[in-house]
Amino acid sequence: MSSELSDHRADIFGPIRSRNVFEEALERVAHAIKTGLYAPGEHLPSERDLAARLEVSRPTVRAVFTALEEAGYVTLRRGRTGGAYVLDRADRSSDAAARKVASAMGAGLLDALDLRWAVEPAIAELAARRSDGEGVGELARLQELCSAASGRAYRPADMLLHTELAALAQSPSLALAARDIQVRLTDMFNATPVIEDVLRHSDRQHEAILDAVRRGDAVAARKTMEEHLAASHAFLEAFLSVP
Repeated sequence: MSSELSDHRADIFGPIRSRNVFEEALERVAHAIKTGLYAPGEHLPSERDLAARLEVSRPTVRAVFTALEEAGYVTLRRGRTGGAYVLDRADRSSDAAARKVASAMGAGLLDALDLRWAVEPAIAELAARRSDGEGVGELARLQELCSAASGRAYRPADMLLHTELAALAQSPSLALAARDIQVRLTDMFNATPVIEDVLRHSDRQHEAILDAVRRGDAVAARKTMEEHLAASHAFLEAFLSVP
C-alpha cells in the first residue's frame, strides 16, 4: 500500500466528534469505498480496529457494516478470515437512484437543505416557547406513530411530525416554509435506502425534541433539532458523495 493511500485512510477514519456517530461513521466508510480507498474485494478494518480509530463503540461499527451490506457495498463473512469485504460488483441501485434525484433537483437540493438549516431549528425553539398542552399531546402521538413505523412507511409519519412541530411554532410563514421543505426533499429521501438503525436513531432525536418542547426549553429544542438535521444530512452524504 502506498504511503499516500495510507495517509488518506488515516485521515478519513480519524475520531468522530459529533453526537451523530452512526450517521457520521456510515458516511465515512461509504466515502472510503466510493473514492477507491478500499478496492473491490479488499477487507475493511475490523470492528475492533475501526471502532478504535473512530472512537466509537463496536456495536456502532457493526451496525454500519450491516447497513452497507443492505445497501450493496460490502459482504460480511464469518470465521477466521471474516469481516467486511468491499463487493466486486456492488449493487449501487439505491445510490444511483439518489444521484438521479439529486441531479434532477440541481441547485434546488442545496437550496432546500440550506432553508431547512435556517428554518427547522427556529421552529423547534419557537414551539418550545409557544406550544400548549393540546399541541404537545398531538406531537407526542405523532412521535409514537413514527416509532411504530418501519421501512417506507416511516417517511409519511416523519413528515406529519415535522409539520405538526411547525404548527406549534404558531408562525404561518415558518409553517409554510416547513411544508415546502418536506415536499421538496421527499423524492430525495425516498430514493435513499431504508436503514432501520437510522430510523431508530431518528426516533430518539424526535423524543429529545419532544421532551424539550414539553419542558419549554427553547435552547435544548433548537440544539436537538440541529443535531437531528446534522444526522439527516450525514446520511444523505453517505449516498451522494463522490463515487
